[in-house]
Amino acid sequence: MKPFVILQTRPEDIASEGEYESFLELGNLKNDDLIRVRLDKDEFWKMDLDSISGIILPGSPFNPGTKTPHEKQKEIEKELFILLDRVLEADFPFLSICYGMGLIGLQAGAKVSEKFGEKLNVIDVNLTDAGKNDKLLKGVKSSFQSIVGHKVALEDVPGNATLLATGEKSPIQMLKYKNNIYTTQFHPELNTESVEVRIKVYVNHGYFPPHKLEEILEMTRGKDYSHSNKIVENFIQLYHK
Repeated sequence: MKPFVILQTRPEDIASEGEYESFLELGNLKNDDLIRVRLDKDEFWKMDLDSISGIILPGSPFNPGTKTPHEKQKEIEKELFILLDRVLEADFPFLSICYGMGLIGLQAGAKVSEKFGEKLNVIDVNLTDAGKNDKLLKGVKSSFQSIVGHKVALEDVPGNATLLATGEKSPIQMLKYKNNIYTTQFHPELNTESVEVRIKVYVNHGYFPPHKLEEILEMTRGKDYSHSNKIVENFIQLYHK
């Protein structure tokens, strides 16, 4: 099998490692099957798309579209936008989550703002008719629970994208570009155990009031994330070569 590549931007080692392990577990992958590139530390890898099965761009503490980005963010995004041009042109298998959704949206001409930001929460994600019939969402319930937490979001659906899923507070929860490029606002890689690790890492990053940590952790427990997680499983099964 040709490997997948995960492009990570989280500088916190615990969060980055947990994120990588989540994709390994849900995709039933071994380390050699998922090449890990930490863009916060590594040089940007000049990828030969013919040598890999697909690309995963998960979340980030960066906010896409910020007016005053950190120098490291500007450096990383310069390379990511070049890569996204190649991905969109080739319709190459791509799964981007939260931060990645904003980047592709910006590349496609959409507006990103704080209008539809969401505090860390467990929400109901609802599939559109297009989503109910999409290959990536086979076996996924028409309404399922997932975890969100983002300060900015797309205000509108780009003209070259299809809306696959919505939410009550942030209406654009999942998009598809062309046939093989998917973006989610929610986090399909997270479950009860992995979200607890991440919440503790980002307790002081403005996603929720720090004094409500235990309340937030309790809110995430006892939920069914299996249908959200299935999106990662389906992506790997669909595109492994």
